[in-house]
Amino acid sequence: MNKSKVMHHWRFFLSLEKDFINLQNYIEVDEQNFNTFSLELAKLLQTACAEIESVLRLLCRQLDSESPFADSGDKFGEMKKYKKLINRHLNGFFYAEVSLPHLEQVIKPWANWSNTSPPDWWDSYNSVKHHRHSEFHQANLRNVIYALSGLMLCNLYLYRKVLGEPYATPNKIPEYFDCEYIAKRMACRADFELPGFEAK
Repeated sequence: MNKSKVMHHWRFFLSLEKDFINLQNYIEVDEQNFNTFSLELAKLLQTACAEIESVLRLLCRQLDSESPFADSGDKFGEMKKYKKLINRHLNGFFYAEVSLPHLEQVIKPWANWSNTSPPDWWDSYNSVKHHRHSEFHQANLRNVIYALSGLMLCNLYLYRKVLGEPYATPNKIPEYFDCEYIAKRMACRADFELPGFEAK
């Protein structure tokens, strides 16, 4: 895998972020609206989480070339398998934070990913995917924020692992989602390294 292939996934995240920003014309991003659900939020949740699966699979392959997630191996990775491999190679992943300046909040989208169950927003994604007729209300603003935050971090870890450079971050920064692991200016490094990577 090379930088251009990783950037394809990063640009996909930025495209989803743009859709999220446009959605703010109709739904105010505010904690009072966290339970608001809609078709557009459902599309964002489903797309972001499907992309998370793709990026996690690639990250696991980068962390362990002997993983069962090669093209000829396990075609359908499960979250618990990803969790086990990430925990073995990069347990700082679960403590990484995303800032939401508009909400003046910092969240850790992967913090409650246990050995037995994925984060609650991931469960909501699966509920909407498999039981939309009864679980559509889970396609809400809160779950989309967590899914997009989780996707951003997955992409940053993949980018950092593929490039192999300390403080490596893509040079096109997000507009809405923020974190201390992204350089804010050209020719500068981020303030902090991604948790789990040792600065050199």
